[in-house]
Amino acid sequence: MWARPCPSSLLDAATGQRQQRYLDFTYQLQHDHQGQPTGILAFGVDVTQQVLARRETEVLQGEVRAADDRLRRQAEVLPIITFTTDHTGRTTYMSPQWYAFTGQKPGGSWEEVDAVWAERLHPDDREKATYHIQKSIDFAQLGRVEVRLRGANGQYRWFLTEAVPELNAAGQPAPALRLHA
Repeated sequence: MWARPCPSSLLDAATGQRQQRYLDFTYQLQHDHQGQPTGILAFGVDVTQQVLARRETEVLQGEVRAADDRLRRQAEVLPIITFTTDHTGRTTYMSPQWYAFTGQKPGGSWEEVDAVWAERLHPDDREKATYHIQKSIDFAQLGRVEVRLRGANGQYRWFLTEAVPELNAAGQPAPALRLHA
C-alpha cells in the first residue's frame, strides 16, 4: 500500500471543462480466503488544496530566507556592531564587527559571547547596561544606553546601545530581540 500525489486532468461534470487536480492514490492487493490474489483495490483522494498550499508555503519560505539573507548582509557591512538575543537576554547572533573590535575568535558558543560582552563592558557601565537592556526585554520597549566597550587593543570606546524588541502580531515579545551597538 502506498500513496503519492499525482497530477491529473479531470473533467468537471458541472462545467464540462478540464481541471488540474492532485490525487493521492492508494493501491491494495486483494486476496481470497485462501490467500490468492483476486484483484487490486484503488482509492483516489483529492489533495489539490494541500499540494497548492505546500507550494505556496515553499515559495514564502524562500522569500523569507532571501529577506533574512539580505538583512544579514546589510547588518554585516554597516560600521556598527549588531546582535540579537532571545527573550531571556542570551545572545543568538553577533555581527562580524563584534569579533573584529573585541578580538574574540568567531565560531565559539553564544555563552562565550555573553561572557566576553560582560567582560568588555566598562565596570562603571555594567549595572546601567544590565538595567536598561533587561527593562527593554521585560517591557518590550526600546532600550537605549551609552556604554564603553574595551576593544582588542585594550582601549575603551563609547557605543550607543539600543535594544529593539521584536514583537509578534499580538504586540508581545517575540522569541528574539534585535540589538545593535
